[in-house]
Amino acid sequence: MHYGGIYTGEYASTIIKDIIGGKITYTEHNIFSKIKVYGWLPVATRRENLKQLLFAVGGCVKKKNGDVYFTTLTVDTPKDIPENKVYDTGKITYDSPASRIEVVEHQFSKVDSAPSEEVYSGEIVGNSFVTPKGFSVSDAALVKWDAPYHSLTFSGCTLLNNEVGVNYAVVSSSGNATITGKPYIHSKMIVSRDKENYQGKEKVAKVEDATLVTLANSNSVAEKVMAYYESPCTLSGAIVMDNEKPLDNITMPNQFEEENTGMIKSIAGTVGKQIIKGEVELRIGYNPPPIYGTRTLISIAITTPPTKTVYEAGDAFDRTGMVITATYDDNSTSIVKNYSVSPVILSKDDTYVTIIYREMGVSATAKQAVTVKNLLKQIAITTPPDETAYEIGDTVDLSGMVLTAYYSDGSSKEVTNYTYTPTVISSNDDTEITITYTEDGITKTTIQEVTVGNTPNLTMIEISVLPDKTEYKAGEFFDPTGMLVRAYFDDGSNKLVKGYTYSPNGALTKNDTTITVSYTKKGITKTTSFNITIIYLDRIAITQAPTYTSYYDD
Repeated sequence: MHYGGIYTGEYASTIIKDIIGGKITYTEHNIFSKIKVYGWLPVATRRENLKQLLFAVGGCVKKKNGDVYFTTLTVDTPKDIPENKVYDTGKITYDSPASRIEVVEHQFSKVDSAPSEEVYSGEIVGNSFVTPKGFSVSDAALVKWDAPYHSLTFSGCTLLNNEVGVNYAVVSSSGNATITGKPYIHSKMIVSRDKENYQGKEKVAKVEDATLVTLANSNSVAEKVMAYYESPCTLSGAIVMDNEKPLDNITMPNQFEEENTGMIKSIAGTVGKQIIKGEVELRIGYNPPPIYGTRTLISIAITTPPTKTVYEAGDAFDRTGMVITATYDDNSTSIVKNYSVSPVILSKDDTYVTIIYREMGVSATAKQAVTVKNLLKQIAITTPPDETAYEIGDTVDLSGMVLTAYYSDGSSKEVTNYTYTPTVISSNDDTEITITYTEDGITKTTIQEVTVGNTPNLTMIEISVLPDKTEYKAGEFFDPTGMLVRAYFDDGSNKLVKGYTYSPNGALTKNDTTITVSYTKKGITKTTSFNITIIYLDRIAITQAPTYTSYYDD
């Protein structure tokens, strides 16, 4: 049994030694003395906690010279299994690759202000045993719990030899004991990876309970998991074994007489007539990424730009073709793929995207220039024109119409510099007015329907609402803002109209006391008028004489 603990930067080699506990002889790659580990391990078997550790740091266990050897998970030059050592050609089984990887990143924070909780309450039955730290005790017990705690207090029992960890304590026997402590605050965050250009059915692979996956290594773990699920084919077959072991790379034929190379997932041997027959499962094409932790990220650079750099507003950035190269403090470089991009969806104001890469808690960024065009997508009549009924020979009048343009980023605006056809109603068939608008070389059209024939005759007009301004200085121009003109027809109908004219339409003089408004329909013109006030200079006068009116001539 291994009793776990909280890790705050201990080297992997130190933790391996603690987990093994002198139970077996082993050797290890020197890389484990350079990788720092963060997170938490529970009370579990030595095998389980060792699996947690090796998964987090990208390690594995092999045999070397008869000893257990801790090393990195790498692809070696494959060993060819000749046809005469294959019992049956291998059988391939297919699985769909993962479209998305989700790795839960854990953080355990010691917060002194956290409220205390009851960790254990009840009877403690004592016995004799050797404690995790090697003390021989009697009439004692090892109390365990399934989450890390600190600042423990003991009531009704006594802590022995000051032996207490975040997961356990060695205490004296007691008929009624209570242990309280403050929990480590456990925070989680999902780190995800999406398979590029994936087009199949969505399949999400999740890693949730690896509590040594933290900010320091979550990206590298996600990359390793994605690499595993990118090669979903397994080759199963039987060979004559010659010291092949799990995690070795071999090449052997499949049922289609094709050679397949992969990493041995498992191998089980049986002995018969001095020949060991091995049932092999091969992960085809699995290429684990390099282990991290022995070097520090310095910077990243875009060494090959993406294929696409020109977008419409609202498009998602496409990283196809882009190569990102990371540089480290040992002057080494490597191509990285598990980077993020911001923004993902481009707007008309974006001139670049930021590439963000994080490794072992260090972040680096680079910028890729983009051109984003906010293109015209469609137009629509959002307010119809005042006049939609015509006689043959009438001139089309679109006064009052509001034409709205819509763009690729979802924005819109009112536009006025449009054209339309026909401009004159020439037949009963002219029931549609085609509105055309062009912007940045893109032309869009829409239709305004009209009726032709049997329109009522104009009988009179009136000013329904006076304009906002009715008082002017001589020399100013009349401003119709706010004025509403209503037209009346011989069928009893009436409506507000905008296609009116007014006079005078030039600079106002002191004699212009009336504004005349005219409106024409079907050749019939009606007028109405209203008064305005003109302010002008009439005369000047001395209202108070100056103090001095006599002066010397010099």
